[in-house]
Amino acid sequence: MALAPLLARGISADSATVDAATALQLATSSGAAAIGLDVGSLTAGKPADIVRLDLDHPALAPLLDDELLTAVVFAGGPHLVTDVWVDGVQVVSHRTITTVDTDAVVADATIRARRIANDA
Repeated sequence: MALAPLLARGISADSATVDAATALQLATSSGAAAIGLDVGSLTAGKPADIVRLDLDHPALAPLLDDELLTAVVFAGGPHLVTDVWVDGVQVVSHRTITTVDTDAVVADATIRARRIANDA
């Protein structure tokens, strides 16, 4: 989300070209519309994808109420994500993926990487 405002500011030399609210809209509903999806907003009848963020994370400090959106857009990232629901189903709980055996994925990736490295 932070990239769009930064690029716009670099091109226009105007820090107000793309504000935090516009960046969030580009990353959600406008981004979804751009690829033909009718998602990106919490609206009755649409799939509900929700992300819970850790607003006490040091990356957001000091967090002032009137700067919450700006802080999340410019300092946010995966380090803030604590929980995720996709289409109403929780897939991350307390920073742990609930739908994938991550140990098995890492082990399989290691085996495949070694196989590729040995073939190179």
